[in-house]
Amino acid sequence: MSSSLKKTNHLIRKKEESFDLREIQQIIRELTVGINVFEELPAISLRPRYDKGTFVDIPPAYIDTHVAQCMLELDYYMKGLWHGAHFGRERRQKFTERWLI
Repeated sequence: MSSSLKKTNHLIRKKEESFDLREIQQIIRELTVGINVFEELPAISLRPRYDKGTFVDIPPAYIDTHVAQCMLELDYYMKGLWHGAHFGRERRQKFTERWLI
């Protein structure tokens, strides 16, 4: 087996990003458990707060999962596109730490 075939067995390449097969398997596993065992579809929604802010509501089957992280990242990027603002992941984490302290 050539070395290029070995590389494609371990990574799926799309444009400039590469996805580890373990990561994809983890997502598929979490979706399978969430949909078939807990009978909940992956979804996020914004709920209003008393202080006119919002918080993200995630189904319990997906809390602390990679699927939830992907959905939150997608939600953030869509809102950034809508509002014309974007923070990178590191900058967003620093911003959150400042506001929580």
